[in-house]
Order: sequence, then structure tokens, then C-alpha cells
Amino acid sequence: MRTTFAAIGVACALGLAGCASGSSATNADAVNETAPPSPSVELAPAESDALITVVGGDGATISFDELETLPVHEIEVFEPFVEADTTFQGPKLVDVFAALALESGSVEVLALNDYGYTAGTDEWPADALLATREDGEPIAVEDGGPFRVVFPDGSPWAVELETWVWSIDRFVLG
Repeated sequence: MRTTFAAIGVACALGLAGCASGSSATNADAVNETAPPSPSVELAPAESDALITVVGGDGATISFDELETLPVHEIEVFEPFVEADTTFQGPKLVDVFAALALESGSVEVLALNDYGYTAGTDEWPADALLATREDGEPIAVEDGGPFRVVFPDGSPWAVELETWVWSIDRFVLG
């Protein structure tokens, strides 16, 4: 009987130690249960070097600095993953699509961990932001940056958690 309890105790201790020492999950992995885990997610470069690449079409890219030249909007939203009101700044997603000449068809917005959401260029809400800043500061990768899609409170898309894509690094044309 003592051997059984000792074996259970050792197994529990090893399990807890493994959870504490082996975890390298990012904030995005921890809160987005629908996002597939990625075994080797590379961290994005500093915001001035961060790019979104268009896969398909002419293979255009748009940088953090180029995004900052588009009209910047600010919205305060209830951020469902941290359960707090947060202020985001950035261009409207439709303005980014226009700057990249993505006029029609579907666009899959993809994250560093390959999680994505697909909708037609005319289906994405006009008030959705491609946030480049949170509370006035560039968004760190560990906080879902450098780019993320956010929706204003009251938008039907705001309650559809699978539409919130963060750590965006590419748009795939369909």
C-alpha cells in the first residue's frame, strides 16, 4: 500500500515539475484554445522591421512603418481574452486591404502559429482595426502583436472569438 502511494506521489511530482519547467506557451497559445499549437513559432522582429506578407497575387508586403502612414483610428474595446477594457490604435482593416490592392476574393488572416480566419474582402467589417498599438505603444509579440485584428464593442464579430486573430504575419489570398 505504501509503495502505491509513493508511486502516485512521485508521478504527481514529476507531472507538476514537467508543467512548470517545460512550458513555453505564449499568451496567444494560452488563451486561444481554438488556435493550433505551433512547435516552433519564431518571434516577430522589432516593430520597425515587422511585416505582413501577402501570399498570392503579387506577393506584396506592408511594414509596421507603412501601416503607420495610413489613417489611424482608436477604439476602446472589451478585450475578451484578458477580460478588460483596452484601447487599440491602428488603421482600419479595409484600408490595409485597399493599400495592398486586395479588391475582391477571400483573405485568410494568419498568425505566426498558423491560426487564421478567412472572409471575403467585402465581408470583413468596415470598423475592424488592424491594431498596431495598444494604449499608444507597439504591441509586443507576447501580447499578441505586432499586428492583431480587433472589433469594436457591439460588432457581431466582437463576440465571435475565432475572428480575433493576433500576431498576424500574412494574408493569404483565396
